[in-house]
Amino acid sequence: MTLFRQNLLSLVPLFFILGVLYALISYHLQTKELKWAIDQEAMAIGHTIQSFAEHNADRYFDTIDGFMDVTPEFELILNRIIRQFRNQSITVKNTEGDVLHELTTSDKQIDLTPWENPEILYESSFEGTHYYLARHDWKARMYVDVDIQTDDGIYSISIIRDGREYIARIITLRQWIGVEVLISILIGIVVSIVLTLFVRNRIKKLKTLSESFLGGNANLKLDQGSITEFNDLGSTLNILVHVFHKNMDWYRKSIQQKEQDRTSHNLAEFIKSETKKALSLNAGKVQIWAEYVGNELHPLFMGQATVGSTKMLIWGSVNQEDPVEAALLSEGIKQYLDRATADADIISSLRSVFGSRLHELQFLELTESGTVTHVTLNNSEVVSKRDLKLDPGSIHWIHGLNDSVSEKIEMYCQNATELPSDQLFSDITKIVGWLGSTILISVQYEA
Repeated sequence: MTLFRQNLLSLVPLFFILGVLYALISYHLQTKELKWAIDQEAMAIGHTIQSFAEHNADRYFDTIDGFMDVTPEFELILNRIIRQFRNQSITVKNTEGDVLHELTTSDKQIDLTPWENPEILYESSFEGTHYYLARHDWKARMYVDVDIQTDDGIYSISIIRDGREYIARIITLRQWIGVEVLISILIGIVVSIVLTLFVRNRIKKLKTLSESFLGGNANLKLDQGSITEFNDLGSTLNILVHVFHKNMDWYRKSIQQKEQDRTSHNLAEFIKSETKKALSLNAGKVQIWAEYVGNELHPLFMGQATVGSTKMLIWGSVNQEDPVEAALLSEGIKQYLDRATADADIISSLRSVFGSRLHELQFLELTESGTVTHVTLNNSEVVSKRDLKLDPGSIHWIHGLNDSVSEKIEMYCQNATELPSDQLFSDITKIVGWLGSTILISVQYEA
């Protein structure tokens, strides 16, 4: 069998199968995207109608002589909606299914004829809104039924929209499936031709190398593949090369295993030393809690010091990418803080000893009178310094994450004001732990 026939018989079916798989995956993803677009459109309509109709039910719906009806103000709103792009008709029904109000578009090009037994292409529902996409004679409509809860009962608002846009996307998607399969077959043929030319050139090269090998040049590697010509030329030498690489792999894995054992041992010792993570300061009516949060804590350090009548909570991170080196350095900084608790200028001493190895450094100063100052440092410069304004019963959070996380914590605290402070601190610790590793600090002023 020639090289071209072998490549053609193996690569063309392979590319055909890959093309079919790619087409199926593409069809699945684009169909999912199409359903998502329909869901988003229906959800937008449903939420919009429910939000303004339910909140203003007394203005939009009325009961006269025991019969439910819509007000002129609501009729005006429905008239505005029907004039929007793609809307065909709007129908308002009461609980018994009686039509209270019906509007149709003024666009004469739109066919409003009712359909009998249309084909349902997609159907779903959510929170009182049911919607589906139907097709009939290559025409498409999107039906959205929204239930409105009022004190007088449940109203139903049905909106029919033009769905030709979705049908066009479905047709285009199906056409692309055939094109993708055809392109895959053509690619298979082209690759077969290119690969055949490449293999022929390699055979000539291998012939030259084999002659050089027989002449005494041992620094050669003859390739071996599924083609008989390659096997004949390279089998013996590749056995030797395989043994050589196997020995090299064993040596490399042995070194990696020793390094992993060393790293695991140091990290285990670091985690074991972190059994007591929480620190606390208090003065007057102010209570400060600080705790490590998250899993990868090796670059973080935290400690406390007392300078006269001022208590300081110091924390930050180290400038080390290797986890073992970061763990050892952060542990060394914590031990330094424990030994230098009475240093009058602990911050300057800390920066003098560790220098550029400190990536970030912050501290809180708690005076005997209960005032709290937050200071952020960058190298030798003070980036920010501010006094915390604490109201009775308030909790102030300080942590090293981004603004979006700060907003989530603030929202959670606003919705959990009745929780005890210790439970609230525990909950916030879990929330921040899910988002990353940091040092979480709360400052509470007890009334």
